[in-house]
Amino acid sequence: MNLFDFSRQISQLKRDRRFGDALVYFKENKTHFTDERIASNEYIISDLLYCLRGANHFDAGFKFLTIYSVPINQNTPERILSAYGWLLWSKYKSENSHAAGLQETEEYHFDDEESQISKQFHYQKSELIARIEKLIPLLYQQNTEFSRSVISNLFSIVLKSEKGKPSPSWQLVNDF
Repeated sequence: MNLFDFSRQISQLKRDRRFGDALVYFKENKTHFTDERIASNEYIISDLLYCLRGANHFDAGFKFLTIYSVPINQNTPERILSAYGWLLWSKYKSENSHAAGLQETEEYHFDDEESQISKQFHYQKSELIARIEKLIPLLYQQNTEFSRSVISNLFSIVLKSEKGKPSPSWQLVNDF
């Protein structure tokens, strides 16, 4: 198996909306490649973030980026920045929603070696907002229709959820 075939299979499972199968496939076949090779493939990274989000494993998406040392900065490919933005959007929405169907499902584990990494990957809203605020300028630099869509949705979810609260934090809205 080569990296292209590995990536293509994950992509196909993602397109078929078989998120759990894509995650299992990744887990079963990732040992054929070094972490560095996986981390340097923007298609694998973005597709896995998409699948983790689709399977409601939001915290696992953040953990995945840490495990594979994928930075979120001005050098990060747009594909990964957008997938990360949608992950933030979903996490923020789930934490601010009363709908039971949007809650994160059980924790997803990439392997048994995760004990080396902190098990605390539950982000508080203030941390999520800080991450969103850091991401928006990076997406803005991309200046594509897709990145603008992510930006718009991130702004909307934060502002709508805050406005919908019994005691909105107008300072947060103003700062954001």
